[in-house]
Amino acid sequence: MIDDSINYMGKLVYFVESPRHSVIRFVKNYRTAGFLRCERIEYSLFASDSKPFADDGTTDLVCKRIKKDHPQAKVYCTTYTEFEEMYSTHLFWIICRWNKKSKIDGFYSHSEHKKVFWTKDIGDAEISLDKKGATDSLDNIRRLSGERVNVMPIYLDLINELLTPVFMLTCTSKSGGATKYFAGLEDKKMRLVNMSDKAKKFTYEQAINAFGYLSEHHKQYLYAVLPVFSSNVKSTDIEQYITDHHVSPLS
Repeated sequence: MIDDSINYMGKLVYFVESPRHSVIRFVKNYRTAGFLRCERIEYSLFASDSKPFADDGTTDLVCKRIKKDHPQAKVYCTTYTEFEEMYSTHLFWIICRWNKKSKIDGFYSHSEHKKVFWTKDIGDAEISLDKKGATDSLDNIRRLSGERVNVMPIYLDLINELLTPVFMLTCTSKSGGATKYFAGLEDKKMRLVNMSDKAKKFTYEQAINAFGYLSEHHKQYLYAVLPVFSSNVKSTDIEQYITDHHVSPLS
């Protein structure tokens, strides 16, 4: 996400490098040409590096320079608020390696035979849909590589489905065995429903958090996190639907 410390005045300029889906790049710095100096532009993968441009004339020059460097690029110019509204579900995460000058000099690619492999090409990096999953890998990567590493957010010209409400919870009574859908909490009391369309929908992180909370505070049920069904399924038909459609619970 964009750093709260960024000056929100002006607009940011960002682009997708090719017509194909790819990482979104931001303009970090721009300097116009002048006496005895060349025009200069600097790009970044990270929204937190983006430079706001308050002057439309400079913004036009920046856009032209991007098209010069990347003729097939799709270039956008919006406010920070507009960007966050448009791309809130386009977040992904990568693991970066930092050098002694506190500069990123590689992205985690993969591990093999207890050896960590890095790449300079973001196209070859391992990209995670879940921040927690990437963060959980850090200790092992740090131990194997001895490198200074951390997780950084990037944006892609793709929707990260885990950031959209495509999960739901089922609750199975430990005493009676009946299964229903979780629809929410009212005064800390669980509300259950019989039809999947009425179930409360969660993002991946919300579903995992809800699973943990309910497992701890409402122990009379067994819980499962399921992807939202394409059909409106009765609670009594859940097991058959899962079998017929090869649905795999997350938890």
